[in-house]
Amino acid sequence: MAKRKNTTRVNTNDLQGPGSYIEIRRPTVGELREFRVELWPILERYMPDGKLPDSATSIAMSTDDETAVDEATRRFWSEHIVSWDWVDDHGEPLPSPNGNVEVFSQLTDAEFAFVRKQFEPALNKDEKKR
Repeated sequence: MAKRKNTTRVNTNDLQGPGSYIEIRRPTVGELREFRVELWPILERYMPDGKLPDSATSIAMSTDDETAVDEATRRFWSEHIVSWDWVDDHGEPLPSPNGNVEVFSQLTDAEFAFVRKQFEPALNKDEKKR
């Protein structure tokens, strides 16, 4: 019987040491579109040409808009990160990210950037289909 292979286990040795990982459930096209629909009214205010900037470009947003985008992004991540074995600075396990948006506040800047990068390929593919 067929079984969808929609989870990916990504090595995080450089961030968290030997054997560490993050497991991600790949979003469906429908989930990506829902995420875009949620964010589009906010983002289009900052994109006069109607296109998202590349990931190296930052957008200067109002505090309210930045908060809304951040909350939606963390929620999206928490729905798609199945598990990890990451620890904090004291070697204590970080809470599971699955369904937990608050845990992302405990990440270092490098860890946060790593998580963001894991979702860029899927989001960029969906953008090209627009």
